[in-house]
Amino acid sequence: MPQELFSLKFEYDDPRFSQFSFPEDAPSYFGNPHLSKDFDSDSPGKLDWNPHKLANVWEPQKVIGDVAGFCDYPTVDNKPAFSARAVAVLRDLLEPCGELLPLLTPIGEYFAFNIQVVSDALDRERSNASLGDPGSSKETAFGIKHFIFNESLLGDHAIFRVREYPPMVVVSDQFKTRAEDAGLNGLHFAKIWPYAADESWDDIDRQLSRKRKREGKLAELRGQSVEIKLAISDEPKDYDEPTEEQYRNAFALADKIKSAFSKLGADTGGFMGTVSSVDPGEQGFSINIVCPDAQEAFQVCEPILRSTKWPFPMDVIIVPGNPYDRKVKPQIIEIV
Repeated sequence: MPQELFSLKFEYDDPRFSQFSFPEDAPSYFGNPHLSKDFDSDSPGKLDWNPHKLANVWEPQKVIGDVAGFCDYPTVDNKPAFSARAVAVLRDLLEPCGELLPLLTPIGEYFAFNIQVVSDALDRERSNASLGDPGSSKETAFGIKHFIFNESLLGDHAIFRVREYPPMVVVSDQFKTRAEDAGLNGLHFAKIWPYAADESWDDIDRQLSRKRKREGKLAELRGQSVEIKLAISDEPKDYDEPTEEQYRNAFALADKIKSAFSKLGADTGGFMGTVSSVDPGEQGFSINIVCPDAQEAFQVCEPILRSTKWPFPMDVIIVPGNPYDRKVKPQIIEIV
């Protein structure tokens, strides 16, 4: 059970981050006026609402918006959306709680996230919630200034929605810690619980936001990366194609590295990295790793790489900073 809960928001206060949206003519799967409405409940405003399921009908949808590739949580029409980097870090927390739905973007892999977990843990009597009248078209809350949850009903969900307040995306302290340890960008966490009885979570978050604006400080772009490049011949040509054996060996190597990070995380209770993708190309493979510290991540990978019998050149590109920051100088290491 989480010790603290947070409202997960897009980072509105930072001008470097922008949001996605679906085009105006994006068709709805359920006859709604717009595709974004498919992420809302089946009974808007009612307390007995349930989320729509989209995974069985979803086809990758085009999104528009001037989103920079370093943004890991751009949202889409104010619905949750994560970068592939964020999904690699948070997948085991996201998948039990909802549906990852691929998007078509000009800047790489992103996923809308359709939350399926609805929590009934809010203590309506003790919380400061402006609920609509029973039986009216708006039974859910217009707003909640102070949350009190029945802890026995919370469970261990990492990301969920509250029945009385459907627009809010709520995440656990485990989710927040994982995202921050991985250096994900563009996520704003506003603590909603617990607080003293006379405190309003929203007022406190507004005060903190005003303070950040007064100080004029932008958050440091975070996250580092390691790229392992596996050539498929001594002198790759423009149209070389990997063999089936090379495919098997490259993905087996990626699995071995992923397992090493998983075991290390289980042993230490921290996050040091994960394999975000394995990309086959015309001249070789790229195994991409996202991590909070590229040098430490390389130390995990190095003994595995040096013990691997790959017959062609193997290089490692260490990016000790955000991969989208042009000031960061990558280090290239040849594995012999």
